[in-house]
Amino acid sequence: MSGRTRVLLIDDDSRLGEILRMRLEDEGFEVQYASDAQAGLRLAYEWHPHAVLVDIVMPGLDGFETCRRLRDMTEAGILIISVKGRDHEIIRGLEAGADD
Repeated sequence: MSGRTRVLLIDDDSRLGEILRMRLEDEGFEVQYASDAQAGLRLAYEWHPHAVLVDIVMPGLDGFETCRRLRDMTEAGILIISVKGRDHEIIRGLEAGADD
């Protein structure tokens, strides 16, 4: 197992996911990418990341429900990545268990 910080990225936009993955790896992070919430939850359970980046708008389970489920299984920092930035969405994300 690597001594690097493990970051799990959950986003259905594979192009953005690839860009974020490459940038994070360039900064020295070990990154796993999941293109949907179910795969991301599975990876979180198996891989034990230090931090999780979660998109809000995804098919199936949205990012808010994904945050709730992640918070039940991990103490990892959870950050929401989204083009949405309205106050009520930020509050909803924090209430779902996101750290930022």
